[in-house]
Amino acid sequence: MSVEAISKVLNHSKAKGSQKLVLIGIANHHGDEGAWPAISTLARYANLSERRVQQMIRELEEMGELRIEKNKGGGYRQYKTNRYWILTEEKPGVKPASVRGEAGFVSGVKPVSPETSIETKENPLKEFEIFWKQYPRSENKSMAEKAFVKARKKASLELLLKRLEQYKYHNNKNDIKFAYAATWLNQERWMDEYQIQTNKPDRSREQTVELLKEYEQLEENKGPAPKCKHGNNIALCRECWS
Repeated sequence: MSVEAISKVLNHSKAKGSQKLVLIGIANHHGDEGAWPAISTLARYANLSERRVQQMIRELEEMGELRIEKNKGGGYRQYKTNRYWILTEEKPGVKPASVRGEAGFVSGVKPVSPETSIETKENPLKEFEIFWKQYPRSENKSMAEKAFVKARKKASLELLLKRLEQYKYHNNKNDIKFAYAATWLNQERWMDEYQIQTNKPDRSREQTVELLKEYEQLEENKGPAPKCKHGNNIALCRECWS
């Protein structure tokens, strides 16, 4: 057990809820050569499924809290586990708390849902319009809006748009019917595993912010909205942003 790594995660990590439980579990095994706990071990620590733990690890990597070295941990040949490195940076002026007795996990305590990896100060209702224009089904908008506001407390707009693109690609490729937007959001399907279009880069945070700015300009602009190469509103075109 690394007391230093656990203290760093407890006092300085941006992760919340289940993400932080998984990160503390990794820190519990962290040493000079990193950590390589089994997914099943982390799942037991955090009272989560192994699939959810794998999702948490990917999100922690995206947040910059964790570095993953594939198949560099313990084991033999194809059975080697991944090696993890805690990248949480200490915040200046934050007094470390004692970690005595805090490294363990309380049995029976249900972990909370994962929080957003990137916070924005945008109005969730404006963000919903961006999401809604890109969702492939347009039924029950009012229910979808309520579900979106609730989902934004757990996931960033950037993450929702990124996973929506993967969901659309997966369903189109496999000829699968799309769920209602409210269903997709309420059931947290952005956490599911989807096929990824490998030849297309993921939407960046800069692209998401720019899209929000363009949409806000369209709201304020009294003149005709600018058109894209497809002949649609530049900030609302599904083909440009899907």
